[in-house]
Amino acid sequence: MAGTTVTRENADRLADLFPIVAASGADSWGLHLFAPEGRGAEHTALCPTPEQLRRVAAFARRKRGLFHVELCNEWGSAGADDRFYRDQPFLCGAGRISCVVGATGEVLPCTTTDLRESEGNVRDRLLRDIWTRGFTRFRSAGHRECSDGHECWLQARNGNPCREQAFGACRKEAV
Repeated sequence: MAGTTVTRENADRLADLFPIVAASGADSWGLHLFAPEGRGAEHTALCPTPEQLRRVAAFARRKRGLFHVELCNEWGSAGADDRFYRDQPFLCGAGRISCVVGATGEVLPCTTTDLRESEGNVRDRLLRDIWTRGFTRFRSAGHRECSDGHECWLQARNGNPCREQAFGACRKEAV
């Protein structure tokens, strides 16, 4: 799999990159979105514009018929149209169905680098206990960021929800 992080700088150049990726021997191309997380928080100007998000989503949808192009999780759900952008319907699993154990043992809802989001450390408690007792804000309705699982929590928590910008008002949800 080839992967590209889409930024404001390269969003309008993906069409030029497509023949290179398709001829590379890779069996698929994952399009990630820049996340204003960690050091990226200092470079928010790299976030693609809403117009670029729409164009890249449309590009991925067109090219998917020629090569296995997939929009990665940072894009959020396209609702009933998810099948045109990815193999499985999108559902943000952060703290609901998945978590990440960081290099220091901190248990985080997803790939966030913000240790304030940790629910505990596996050096102090069993992962089973952290998982069972933690992440309650993700498992109940009404959490202000991504409680329905249709938006990427990481993008939403950083004030960069992309779903509606990329796909417009989504029709009936597929998840």
